[in-house]
Amino acid sequence: MHEDSSINNFFEFHARFYHPGNCRIIVAGRTDQNVIDTINTHFGKNDWKTNQNNEHKKNNLVKPLPTTEFLKKADATQSAIRIGKLAITKTHSDYPKLEVVNTILGGYFGSRLMKTIREEKGYTYGIGSYLVSLKNAGFFVISTEVGTEFTKPAINDIITEIKKLREEKVSDEELKIAKNFMLGDMMRSFDGPFEQAQSYKSIIEMGIENDFFNQTLEAIKNITSQEIQQLANKYLNEKEMVVTVAGA
Repeated sequence: MHEDSSINNFFEFHARFYHPGNCRIIVAGRTDQNVIDTINTHFGKNDWKTNQNNEHKKNNLVKPLPTTEFLKKADATQSAIRIGKLAITKTHSDYPKLEVVNTILGGYFGSRLMKTIREEKGYTYGIGSYLVSLKNAGFFVISTEVGTEFTKPAINDIITEIKKLREEKVSDEELKIAKNFMLGDMMRSFDGPFEQAQSYKSIIEMGIENDFFNQTLEAIKNITSQEIQQLANKYLNEKEMVVTVAGA
């Protein structure tokens, strides 16, 4: 009975959200009217369209309490560490500048987490932090894998780096390097039709206007060390983080 109910829910969900009326077609690159006409021929007819209601009730997010969870695995040689919290989405005015904060902390190869956890301590080959923006919610996460003997020292050092970002101003040189990386990365995200399509897809599905990219550009260029410290205190307080470890 329970299995049948689950299957019915699965098919109901698929029928409600996976249909032509819930589809977007993005065309980038060398196009002309013939291309547009061909697309309309195959996808512009009434048998492709539907008036099916796509709206669904938003669930109220329950903010998780700060906690540390260890999922132990016998004979594990590595620990998978995830540290994070709920965060804002791309629709929030602070998001572009928070991306700069994230980049400095762990968003590129020259980040603080890479320098400390990988280069100085040698706990891991790679570590990164990310802002993930979904339609109705967002979250911030730090991700890495370390040897089990380094699990607790790595967590302590990660928390220390978050705390330092809140308590100390970023130097002009460090900020300049991060800005240059982000500007170059933004240029690469529009280099070619596939990259352009992916960039616009990321905001179309969120209902965000194209001006988002101009706002991001201005945020990268104009953000100050003081703003970075303020945003870190507002959104990345280590005391609000959830820590999960699998393997140790």
